Amino acid sequence: WRFGTREGEEGEEVYFYEPSDEIKFQFAESLGSDDDAIVSCMEKVMNDLILLQLFMRNDDDDVSQYCFNDNNDDNNNNSKEQNQSLQDISSKISMSNLFHLLHHAENLDDGIIMEEVIKEVWKVHPNPTLRHKLDEGVTQLLGGKTRDALDIFTSLLQEEGGGGGGDATYAEAWNKKSTCHYMLGENEKSMEAALKVLEFQPQHFQAKNGIGLIQYENQEYELAVESFRGALKDDPWSPVSTRLSACLDQVEMKRLKKKEEEVEEEEGAAEGSAPYERNK
Repeated sequence: WRFGTREGEEGEEVYFYEPSDEIKFQFAESLGSDDDAIVSCMEKVMNDLILLQLFMRNDDDDVSQYCFNDNNDDNNNNSKEQNQSLQDISSKISMSNLFHLLHHAENLDDGIIMEEVIKEVWKVHPNPTLRHKLDEGVTQLLGGKTRDALDIFTSLLQEEGGGGGGDATYAEAWNKKSTCHYMLGENEKSMEAALKVLEFQPQHFQAKNGIGLIQYENQEYELAVESFRGALKDDPWSPVSTRLSACLDQVEMKRLKKKEEEVEEEEGAAEGSAPYERNK
């Protein structure tokens, strides 16, 4: 798969399939009539994978608007049957079932596998170009180009009316945007983006972890405890136990300090009162 313009064509860059050099070498530089057939098959496979993940992520929600139909009635009838088959498959591996498997993983390795599966489903988008740009932004982020990555994730969220071709409901773009702001020390913007993630994906344990980290740095320990516990409720393998323990220690220290201050105030009031009042 490539992102760009097809050879000999002009226009907007898109995400498309091009046969690998290995296939071209095996069947000669040009695949002739088979070239179009291979491209068509690969695009069908990609579209079906996208639909399957959308069905998985949205469970019982209607995702018919994402179906890839054409003007041929016979093809559309076949597509409806195939979409129903995908829905039947997705019902077995829905997000609720994936979270069930995550909660009942027997060890950390199995838990991490389920975490990665869930995160991949969160990344899916009906527009393959946006999904590809998300990966491009992640590459920039991992390469230390945080500001460039932030620009990409921000553009993914700018819809047509805002001067872009993005999708303001793309939860994973909001999640990566939150990560960038946090790494740049922009905690307030990071918090805003993380809350947008939860607006579209309420079980997003990574976003809850991020919110907890910001609250911890802001010394809002009670709120951080709630966020970390929420993350662990969704993902019992989430690596926030140490932070949660630190927050609980801070909350307990704060409680003890408050109790000491109350005792000191009571003793001070007693010392300053009249004898008959102290005897009461």
